[in-house]
Parts: sequence; structure tokens; C-alpha cells
Amino acid sequence: MLRLDIPRSDDITNKGLDQLSEALSKMISLESLEIVFKADRPGTNIGLQRFGQSLRGLESLRYLRLCFPWLQSIEDEDMSFMKECLKRFKDLRRLSLEFARCGNITDSGFKEICEGLAGLEFLKYLKLEFSFCTEITDEGLKALGWTLRRLRCLEHLFLNFFNCRRMTEVGLNEIQEGFWELERIENVSLSVSGFCDLEQSVLKKYEEEMMEHPNIKHVLIV
Repeated sequence: MLRLDIPRSDDITNKGLDQLSEALSKMISLESLEIVFKADRPGTNIGLQRFGQSLRGLESLRYLRLCFPWLQSIEDEDMSFMKECLKRFKDLRRLSLEFARCGNITDSGFKEICEGLAGLEFLKYLKLEFSFCTEITDEGLKALGWTLRRLRCLEHLFLNFFNCRRMTEVGLNEIQEGFWELERIENVSLSVSGFCDLEQSVLKKYEEEMMEHPNIKHVLIV
């Protein structure tokens, strides 16, 4: 197990990141990895490509958490690197990808992530945090709905799209359709406040409909 909590990321240079990536690439037996990279201010410059390169060999991972909030340098190309990493993690059981306020991620990058997720057939826990990623629209949620249909072992689903203002009820319908294909799902939390023209009465309706799933124990939509 390894957890890296980097509270002052602005002080780390590219050289330091390269050394960290090299060290990670050698931990081929690692089963649990958390990287929490806290930017001290919006716009801190770092990409995911160097981390993506080092993670590709960690095929024994069962739990992965990547938390990179506020990093405006993260773009769609970085999501493409993440897709290739995810495809290698065949035994992954728990996954958390947190990119709150990474405003340069668009539908194109989000679709790359969804494509990488689709092959994780043993995944039981999934958390996606893309709040304030305002370039992600219903098209991205359509890709997510397609992916959910393939995660047959999923039991716990947590999605945060708070203040993604270009998403609408159309996108929520795509998620719901994918949700009904999850035969083992027990818990769902979905944050969609800030969706364009989405009223609380609509959210309540979706919550009630999801509770009709035969295996569901808890649903929260806010």
C-alpha cells in the first residue's frame, strides 16, 4: 500500500515529478495506491502524462485513487494517457478519479476515461469527481451511460458533476439507463446541482425511480 499526500504542489519541479514517477514504476507488486496532489493556487502547472507512464506497469493494483483538483494544466490528452493505464488494471476493485475544477477537460477527454473504465469487469466501487468541469456536457454523460452497462460487478457508484452547467436532463437520462444494467448495484450517490434547468422535483423523481431497482439499498441525488 502507498499513499502520497502532496499538500504544497507548487514547490515541486518537473525534476522531482520525474523522480517520483520513476520510483512508482518500480513498485510492480503494489496493490493499493493513492495520490492526492493539492494545488496551492488555481493554475498550478502539472500534467498526468508522467504519472500515466509510471502507472502502466502496476498491473497488480486493486485500489487506485488519483486526486488532482484545480490543475488547469490537465487536458484531454492527459485523459487519453489515463485510458491506456486503466486498460491494464484488469484486477482493479476500487477506483476514485477526482478532477474537480480541472476546467480544460472536455467531452473528448471524459469519453477517453469512460472507454478505459469499460474494461474493468471486476470493479466494485467507482467514484468520479468532475465538479465545475464546465466543458463536459450531455455527450460525456452518454459515454458514461454506455460504460455503466459494462461494469457488471459494480456495487457502489459515486458521481459528482456539481455545477457542470452544460449538462441537462438528457444526460441524466443516459446515466439512469446505464444504471438499470447494474445487476449488483447497492449504493448510488449523484451530485448534479447546477445542471441547466434541472429542478429539485426532477431530481426527486429520478431518486424514486432508482430506488425501484431490486438490489438498491441507498440512493441520494442532490
